[in-house]
Amino acid sequence: MTGQQTKSPIEGLIFDFDGVIVDSVQLKVDAFLEMYRGQPPEILQAVEHYQRYHGGISRSRKFAYFEAELLGRPANEARIADLSERYARLVEEKVVASPLIAGAEEFLTRYAKDIPCYVISGTPERELQRIADRRGLTPYFKRLMGFPTSKERGIELFLEDGPFPRDRVAMIGDAMTDHDAAVATGVAFVGVTAPGVPHFFPESTRTVQDLTELAGALNLG
Repeated sequence: MTGQQTKSPIEGLIFDFDGVIVDSVQLKVDAFLEMYRGQPPEILQAVEHYQRYHGGISRSRKFAYFEAELLGRPANEARIADLSERYARLVEEKVVASPLIAGAEEFLTRYAKDIPCYVISGTPERELQRIADRRGLTPYFKRLMGFPTSKERGIELFLEDGPFPRDRVAMIGDAMTDHDAAVATGVAFVGVTAPGVPHFFPESTRTVQDLTELAGALNLG
């Protein structure tokens, strides 16, 4: 043995939050369905499909789509703001109380001290940071960004923060929004695909069921 340490293949990690750090995807699906309770089954099915496919975009964009495209109703700023506020009241306490994704705490405890970790989420930024604080997660991350910063812009800002070479950064996400942002910015992607939950990643996508498998997927020592 030479005593020399092999350099990690990863210099920066960027995480989505819901479904990647916190097991809160289903509760957010349920909250959107609650918001549209009483609508026909085909509308509720479309709401659920859109939420699962576009999990990483802001709730305001989702409500604008639901109102205008699914229901043919005016999607004005006041209406969207009201829906978003009502939704926030439904979900924040539940996200605070929900369990972490299996392996998340162990992974962050083991690696966050050596590899800078970031969060970019579709959740409004103040709400995201408040939830992370209340859960004791903030110390693991150099920065936590949410709406209105887009996923692509957040990744670019984090790359500048190092600065990190794109080929040594990975995005960890559970939605096509995360996948597409990683592709657009030229960073690696690992998809989190919970058992029994549909996902839409291309077949070639590197995936893990939870964060107990992440170190192996990233070839971390």
